[in-house]
Amino acid sequence: MKRLLLRCLAFFGMFAVLVLLPNYLINQYRIARDIPQLANTRVLVVGDSHAMCDINPDLIEGCKNISLPAEPYVMTYNKLKALLPRNRGIEIVILTFSFHSLSAFNDWKFYDERWADYLLDVTYPIMSLNDLRDLPVSYRRFFHSRLRNLFLFPRKDHHPRYFFVDFDGHAKGEPTLETGDVAEVIARHYSYNGEPAGISQVAIAALDAMVHLAKACNCKLILVQTPLHRQYLVRIPEGIRRAHSRVAERIAGMGVPILDFSEYRFEDEYYMDYDHLNRSGAAIFTGMLKEALSESSSRQIRQAR
Repeated sequence: MKRLLLRCLAFFGMFAVLVLLPNYLINQYRIARDIPQLANTRVLVVGDSHAMCDINPDLIEGCKNISLPAEPYVMTYNKLKALLPRNRGIEIVILTFSFHSLSAFNDWKFYDERWADYLLDVTYPIMSLNDLRDLPVSYRRFFHSRLRNLFLFPRKDHHPRYFFVDFDGHAKGEPTLETGDVAEVIARHYSYNGEPAGISQVAIAALDAMVHLAKACNCKLILVQTPLHRQYLVRIPEGIRRAHSRVAERIAGMGVPILDFSEYRFEDEYYMDYDHLNRSGAAIFTGMLKEALSESSSRQIRQAR
């Protein structure tokens, strides 16, 4: 029995040295070497599904949208930290700044099974365990993701995982507003496990870091609040509204323009659900955003009503 155990240990040791370690080193080399070069990109759109669905990059010259669903600010910061120093042609970074962007429900996304596997699989090229040190993390899922993506075989598709390459919203075709439960959406955005989520200090710190990073890279950071359905707006917790307003005032004081379209009245036919526009709505909104961008240098905060 002892001899069998020693043989198994020797086998796994050789497997680690001859297979796992070389694969890891090759993958780390490719991650460092293959930082995406965003040729002909002057405007970069980042954020979560609000940016992904509502801003059509095809309608803004030199624009690329790399937003992903459920993307928290800590992830967006690490994306920009990887990309901006290597892509000096980027002049403007558009970041969605919705009320739920600051909700502490985002803090649980690297722990909760609803999001953790997906987010860990797309962020491993740009985020280490140290980048998650202030957040609850599922260590089982974290190390399983690292094993699967870095050790088992050499890969070439590391960085494209955190890109949203082609604009098409959540679905093809023209979905219209679903009569779903808006209360469920509000609960998901502003509570966790049945308790009020509160405000995420990690998200606020990541937002501050993005402001400083953009300045260091000579980029103009612009925050955008995308349109929200009136049934969603009236249900946003007052504490979240107040905290969001305080953060907005402080960020605006740092010279960052904030374009607020959150209360702009779109008809129901232009919504996909209570907090996302459909393709037709996105076309109209992107046109409005394009016009507002040309005015943002003269007005730090624009209320679109």
